[in-house]
Amino acid sequence: KTQQQPTRLGITADASDEIIKGLHNSILDAANAPDIRVDPSQILAAVDSVMEKTGDLKFAQENIRNIGLAIQASGADGAAIGDIFAEFQKQGMSAKDALASVDVLIAQGKAGAFTLKDLASLGPRVVTSYTALGRSGPRAMKEMGAVLQMIRMSTGSSEQATTAWEAMLRTFSDRKKVQFLEKQGVKLFNKDGSLRAANELMVEILKAAGNSRINLSDVFDAEAIRAFNAIMDKVGIDKLQELMRIEGDGTTVQRDSARAAATANAALQSLKTTWGKFADSNLS
Repeated sequence: KTQQQPTRLGITADASDEIIKGLHNSILDAANAPDIRVDPSQILAAVDSVMEKTGDLKFAQENIRNIGLAIQASGADGAAIGDIFAEFQKQGMSAKDALASVDVLIAQGKAGAFTLKDLASLGPRVVTSYTALGRSGPRAMKEMGAVLQMIRMSTGSSEQATTAWEAMLRTFSDRKKVQFLEKQGVKLFNKDGSLRAANELMVEILKAAGNSRINLSDVFDAEAIRAFNAIMDKVGIDKLQELMRIEGDGTTVQRDSARAAATANAALQSLKTTWGKFADSNLS
């Protein structure tokens, strides 16, 4: 299976057998790294997802180790992690930026309630709804992550938090509601047309509304108002600011991955990967 998948990927990417062989070996090496030890088919699934959505083989190659770390650290499905990395590619992130963003999202998940595993399964929805309004890059992913953590704290599930997030952002795309907010002194967009940081806007909107849900209902529907519930007081705002102070350098994701890779199941997977690599090299 782990030999057939790269071959099909090579056909899709119109890449030479030599390139695909190198890709395959890189995936096996990453999957078997002492601090990763995941099923290589999961990394393959992630790479396939990146290729399907972006066609960028170079980006996929550069992020093989990052993808492996994210899979092991979060416990998320490979294809879902691939979806997240595909969104990073669309934002023009480098491999370093992608790792930093994953690191921040994992660290924020530890401080909040929205895990990277949840985010991976809902990733395209939450990321594209924000990037569609002009927010992109590592800073934007930190903003998105911080706000989602706060919303998740006051909702019953990650799915509900995502729905509230989307409802709030839809409001920012409604011309009449944008004009209403601007009359209240809340400037939503930068000069280049991009949305201002969601975390800053939410605090300003609450202040303009006098921290009143009734006043918020002049602009937002019931679903969108749920996005504000956790920051209705100073404690919530302080928590939001705390989440925004989290920095990412790859340390958290590498530490979590290494810890998960030290389990007996991961060790057995490492043996299986080693045998699979031998089989691919000698029995093809």
